[in-house]
Amino acid sequence: MADLADLSQYKEYKHVKSDTNDIRLETILPAVSDFVKDFCGRTFIDYIGDFKDEYFDGTYETKLYPRECPIIEVERLEISLDGWLSSRILVPQRDYFISPRKGNIISGSNRPFICSNLVGIQEDSLKLVYKGGYEKLPNDMLLAVLDLAEYWLSEDYTPRKQLAGNFVENIGFRQAGTGIPGHVHRTLSLYRWLD
Repeated sequence: MADLADLSQYKEYKHVKSDTNDIRLETILPAVSDFVKDFCGRTFIDYIGDFKDEYFDGTYETKLYPRECPIIEVERLEISLDGWLSSRILVPQRDYFISPRKGNIISGSNRPFICSNLVGIQEDSLKLVYKGGYEKLPNDMLLAVLDLAEYWLSEDYTPRKQLAGNFVENIGFRQAGTGIPGHVHRTLSLYRWLD
């Protein structure tokens, strides 16, 4: 999977000319990308060119919110009432509508995709095959990724440092409970996908 930022972006943003930390940064940047993707519950850039399969419970929902938004293209939306032994492809503009601006898919009947009184329907009764995400990471997210890389590079996450025989408590600017800077946490929270 692709990294959210690369070494050249980091060096340009931080005005770094030397290659002293290049090897460390080439390890830190992929780790930061993995952390951000895991924290946010989405990949942002991994499915802009490849289709992703995502499953939903269609018995109560009138709207589906795919993880990788904005939605770029929907190949198909399928429904199965027998645990995927068989399925039926739903018809766009009749059975469902795509709202790329809101990043969701809406039931064509304004009722749940599957009648909720059917017995034995599995939770993953809807399968969406789609492309989604950002061709270019939003600027605020890119800055958050680069700032987090700087934070890890400078080891500011260490809660206590010893400097010339004195100890420095390093907790002032971290978001409580996360171990990451508050401004980075706030930006990541804006893009977090919630179940």
